[in-house]
Amino acid sequence: MFRAAFVQAEIGLAVLDDGGTRLREANPALCALLGYPAGALKDHPFADLLAPGEEPGEGIRSWRRADGAALDVRVRRNGPVLTVEAVDPDAAAHSEENREALAAAGLGEWRWERASGRVILSRRAGQILGHPAGTAPTWATRADRPRPSRPGRSGSRPYRRP
Repeated sequence: MFRAAFVQAEIGLAVLDDGGTRLREANPALCALLGYPAGALKDHPFADLLAPGEEPGEGIRSWRRADGAALDVRVRRNGPVLTVEAVDPDAAAHSEENREALAAAGLGEWRWERASGRVILSRRAGQILGHPAGTAPTWATRADRPRPSRPGRSGSRPYRRP
């Protein structure tokens, strides 16, 4: 019964080895989420799934798909079992407390990951800044993009790091 629940679960599940360094098992949902064929993650090194600069842990993390693209996931751990699900770009960038206020003001949110230098944009922030939501520009790439023109100001200026 456990095996059937593990295989048929619609959320990504993995079982780590005793040292937490390899995946003993990964269900088809996790394989699909990360772009691997079913069964391909068995005995896979856990560190190879983490995006560059990312540390293992719980919460919103950046993992690497089979094609090398970064993917924000929410990770929960219960002993050796990991539960992994994709995170919506808006959820990765903001908290529940200020969602309604920002929506009412027409503003967007972003989150900066110090270790990797990635900037996670909500959909609205992506629209405002002219960058697709959920993508991972670095602060350096954002600094070189021109600011949108504002009423009463001529032209555009590049962003500068504070």
